[in-house]
Amino acid sequence: MASHHAAIPSYSHLGELCCNIIGPEMKRLGCRCPEPGYCFTSEIEYRANSIDIEYCEQVSEALEDSSLIHFKTLEAVPTAICLKVYGPYDQLHQRLVELFSHIEKQHYRITGQPRACYVDGAWNQADPAKWLTILQVPVEKTQKRLPLNRLKLFCCPACGNVSFAYGRAVMECCGQRLDPVEIRQAEEDERYTAIEMDGEYLLQWDCPMTKDCYLAAVVVERYDSISLYRLFPEQEAQIRIPLLAGSKVFALYRQQDQVWATMQ
Repeated sequence: MASHHAAIPSYSHLGELCCNIIGPEMKRLGCRCPEPGYCFTSEIEYRANSIDIEYCEQVSEALEDSSLIHFKTLEAVPTAICLKVYGPYDQLHQRLVELFSHIEKQHYRITGQPRACYVDGAWNQADPAKWLTILQVPVEKTQKRLPLNRLKLFCCPACGNVSFAYGRAVMECCGQRLDPVEIRQAEEDERYTAIEMDGEYLLQWDCPMTKDCYLAAVVVERYDSISLYRLFPEQEAQIRIPLLAGSKVFALYRQQDQVWATMQ
């Protein structure tokens, strides 16, 4: 594959990027693309005014890298869930979010970076309604649903330290072994509200944030990363996160000696 990293304002700028930068550079390098052709983008990070992507296109052979093009070999993907999307590219991110939801409901696990494969576009279809993009997400089937016990959260009753682990990990703190915190599905009044602003999501909870009862931590889990946000009494029950697709949000609460967590 010939690969190019770029940040574009929106997917509508993808054609300009290919025609003015990627295409001329691949031609200068002498790239040959076998028929019928295969090209895609991977969404590395999505923000309201900037999308960090990697563009890849199949080539017959790897050539010498340039400042714009890097050549690499990709491993085969045994299984992927795919979604055909007809129309302009500005809907791709939202359709990818919908596809993530479908994957979770069908008890699949994401195993690699999702792709947007471009089949028909401005180069062969004048009508944008006929543009065809196929979203491809590498997956594997899980033996059973693992909704709440795949990720384990821990909170030390002595010092209040919050940590997380996967699988059969054993966690200790302040000289004692910690049991995983109970995680349950968030009730309606425990759900956060999300406000999109400055290329991020502002997540807010309706929590008193007193010393007797407060939101102690928020964990944001994505298929390829996990982030931990600590909160303390008397501060606002809110955090800012990037506009990431397919994220699960865990909220960990403390009320005197009781500790529990919810998932949304």
